[in-house]
Amino acid sequence: MTELIVKVSFGLAIFFIAIYYSTKFLAKKAHPETQLTDVTPQVNEDLHKEIEKELFNTEQRKVEKKESKPEFPIDKPKKKRKYYPKKKQ
Repeated sequence: MTELIVKVSFGLAIFFIAIYYSTKFLAKKAHPETQLTDVTPQVNEDLHKEIEKELFNTEQRKVEKKESKPEFPIDKPKKKRKYYPKKKQ
């Protein structure tokens, strides 16, 4: 009886290990790793320079003056309701 339990446990262990490594292999195949090239830093530097020119050039920047309005404008105060209790009959 113990021999059967040992054989089943080793069989299951091998089965789960095979599933683990096969899924790992398939994941690598589906999503291969991309290697970075040396071109990207130059492009990033060029973009940073263009953005710096736009941000720090105050002459080209458009300035819009907006009137500030309160978030909750009060047109009229709310009227208080008068409470008249019902008369008992």
